[in-house]
Amino acid sequence: DLADGGGTAGDAAADLAALAESRGRDPGFAEAAVRDGATVVAVPDGESGVSLPPEAALPEGSTRDAVETLDGAALRERGIADVVAAGLPEVLTELNGRQVDVAAEGGGTVDRTLDVNPETARVRFHNPGLPARVLHTVADPTFAYLLLLSGALAILFEVFQPGFGVAGFAGLLLFGLGLYGLTVLPVGWVGFALLLLGLALLAVDLALAGLGVLTAAGAAAVGVGSYLLFPGPQSLRPALWLIVSTVAFVVLFFVVIMTTVLRAQGRAATVGAQALVGKVGVVRSMLNPEGHVFVNGALWRARAPDAAGRVKTGTTVRVLRMNDRMTLDVELADAEESSRV
Repeated sequence: DLADGGGTAGDAAADLAALAESRGRDPGFAEAAVRDGATVVAVPDGESGVSLPPEAALPEGSTRDAVETLDGAALRERGIADVVAAGLPEVLTELNGRQVDVAAEGGGTVDRTLDVNPETARVRFHNPGLPARVLHTVADPTFAYLLLLSGALAILFEVFQPGFGVAGFAGLLLFGLGLYGLTVLPVGWVGFALLLLGLALLAVDLALAGLGVLTAAGAAAVGVGSYLLFPGPQSLRPALWLIVSTVAFVVLFFVVIMTTVLRAQGRAATVGAQALVGKVGVVRSMLNPEGHVFVNGALWRARAPDAAGRVKTGTTVRVLRMNDRMTLDVELADAEESSRV
C-alpha cells in the first residue's frame, strides 16, 4: 500500500530517497518520482515554471500536474542533475576537472579528478547483447503481465493434450520471462497468488466439464489478481483497459476455445485410439501410475495398472484402450513383444 509506505514500491521510494540524500540530491523528488510519477522537463535558461504546450508528449504514467519545468541552474540547485548539457561535447567539457568517488581495490571509495579533453577524447558506446535487451524489454509491467498469462495459457493448453509439444515449451519460455519481469518490478504477491488460483480453478472446471461456479470464481480471481499484481503508481501498472480485455480473453479461452478443442479432440482421439488398441509402445516418462508412452509414432498420455507399480522409462507396454480421461490404459508387454519394438 503506497499510502502508508508499505510494500515493494514504498520500500523502493524510501531507499531511493535515502540514496539521493546521501549524494546531496533532492530526496523529495526521488520519492515523488517513485510514488507519484513526478517528472522534470529541462527547459532553456530562464524559463523555469513555464507550462508545457498541449501537444507535448509526456512519459507513460505521468500527468501534467506531476510535471515540473526547470532550467539548468534550477536542476543543479535542486540537486536533481549534476551536469546539464545540450550534447556530448558539452558533457565532456563539464566532466573535465570534476571530483568523483570511485571504488577502491581494498573496498570503500577514493577521490579522483577527471581529466577529460573534449577535443581528443574517444567516446565508445556499449550496446547490450540480445539476451540483455530481451531481459530489459520484459522488465515492463505490461510485457511481464502479458508474458505471464500467455505462458500460463500455453502450458494449460498443453496439459489437456495427449503429449507435450511446441505449445508447452513455448509456454514455459514465456512464463519464465514473465517471472523474471516480476522479480525486477514492484509486485503484489497476493495478486500473483490470486492470478494463479484463478487459472487453476478455470482449468479444474474445464477438466470437470462443469463451467459453473468454479469458472465464475476463477474469472473473479484472475480479475482481482490482475488488478493487484502491480500495486505501484500508474506508470508501473498495466492499463486498466488492457487488464479488462486480457481477463475477458482468458475466460473466453477456457469457456469457448478450450471447450471446443476438447470436444473435437475427444471425437478424433476416440477414432484414433481404436487403431492403437493392441499396439506396443515404449514408456518415455515414468508411469506412476500416469506418464507418457510413445506409440505408433506419437507421444500419448498413458496410465499403467495400479498393480504394476512404477513403470520405468524404456519399458515396453501394450495399449488396452482409451479411458474417459483421454488417457491410454496400458499393460506391461511380454518378452516376445518387447523384442519386436
